[in-house]
Amino acid sequence: MKTREITDRERKLLEPCTKERTVFFWGSEYQITPVLLGTVFGDGGQLMWLETTNNRPEYYVVLVGSEIELEESHGERGVYELFDSFPEDIYMAIEEEFGNCDDVQNAWGDDSVCEKFQNGEECSYCEELFECEFTAWPALNCGSGCAWGAIKTKTNLLLTEVKK
Repeated sequence: MKTREITDRERKLLEPCTKERTVFFWGSEYQITPVLLGTVFGDGGQLMWLETTNNRPEYYVVLVGSEIELEESHGERGVYELFDSFPEDIYMAIEEEFGNCDDVQNAWGDDSVCEKFQNGEECSYCEELFECEFTAWPALNCGSGCAWGAIKTKTNLLLTEVKK
């Protein structure tokens, strides 16, 4: 699938989608701030949310092609058919923009981004799970899969206007 960088105009239009908000997840209240991905897939005509299991309830906001049927995983217009490799294409874009917390655990010695690892220590997530600068949200943490769906807002109509 063709990709491009998000435009300043699209970023401005999508600001409401990335405001801090209160959500409820498994009976608990959380303050989250959705993150807009800087890579646009296809024509960018619709909004998609994608959350990794390890980062729930945080999620990414992604512009994807208007031809994708986000409510259908399979079928001739579903995500698996229209992306070259779903969700890996999106994972790669997230990793390029925000990093990958697995790099801290999987790269030992001089190859690690973490100074503690460079000194031979084991990763302890800096005593707090996913709180160090390399593993904190919005770094990609996709070891347990993901969920996704369409974001249906008035912004979708505005995005259509941007394309004109």
